[in-house]
Amino acid sequence: MPVEKYLDVKEIVIFFYNGVILRMNSLYNYFDNEENPTALLMNLHPCSITITQVDTGQEEIFEVPIKAKYKVAHRIIQLSFYIKKVGKVVNLIQCLLENIESVKEEAYKIKISVPDRSEFTLGDNPWSVGNHFYFYTEDILSNQDLNLLNEYCKGKTFTIQIKTMEYAVFKNLQQKNYAFICHDSRDKKLIAKPLANALNSRLCPVWYDEYSLKIGANLTESIDKGIKSAEKCIVILTKNFFKNPGWTKREFRMIMAKQMIKGDNVIIPIWYGVTKQEIYDYCGELYETFAVIWPSPRGKKAEKYQEQVHLAIDKIYNHLKAPQNH
Repeated sequence: MPVEKYLDVKEIVIFFYNGVILRMNSLYNYFDNEENPTALLMNLHPCSITITQVDTGQEEIFEVPIKAKYKVAHRIIQLSFYIKKVGKVVNLIQCLLENIESVKEEAYKIKISVPDRSEFTLGDNPWSVGNHFYFYTEDILSNQDLNLLNEYCKGKTFTIQIKTMEYAVFKNLQQKNYAFICHDSRDKKLIAKPLANALNSRLCPVWYDEYSLKIGANLTESIDKGIKSAEKCIVILTKNFFKNPGWTKREFRMIMAKQMIKGDNVIIPIWYGVTKQEIYDYCGELYETFAVIWPSPRGKKAEKYQEQVHLAIDKIYNHLKAPQNH
């Protein structure tokens, strides 16, 4: 069958009820960020679809966001659509498929710069649109809906894949933390929480105490497990951190032990408001580790500060997502 459905809706309720998922990426995050290292993700103009109500004759207009994923290695364009909760998802998908040629034309018009010049694809259009389309929808599809879509796709030159809210839950259950965030609690608001939110929203999950600790769980065991299971450890080095003799000190010792055992660069340091001498005095090994400098908001307009924060987060994200780290 050209359609997929993952978990039963009741299972989602049970998972939330039991507290298995305290924080999860939304379905839109997966639509907006799902990618691979060799693909370029681009926004196309939203598609306006008009559907006429059979009983009233009234027309409704729906705006559907579209993503084009350019798979550079194979010169293939993959199209994805995001449908909010509308209650007419089958009709909407059918209308989008009937208008697919106009979407393809827009995808062809985008100029993609490919740095690799070791091979050349020539002709009027060096790219081709794949015939497998992805639909992310907030609507709950019944078996009847899936059967209708399956029948619609039979005999066509394309297949479709449906990703519902259950898909987001399934992916969240499967995900592994890329990094553990070690920080002083006084640095949550300015650095730790914005960093955790930004990385999680880009499908780069991290262990962050506010989201990862479960009610009633053993604190020591949870933190130890978080450090051991994460690929990397982000250490936010501030004056607050250096003055903290408690949990941050213990976490830092665990992280250093992990780095010694793995024999690899486990630590990603973030410096904020500290000097090289202070870093050296706290841990000489950190002084020799390349660090990300977190900007200060002092004396800056909000837009400029946020721009610098995004640049710092981009550096961390790119490092965590680098192929050699997996």
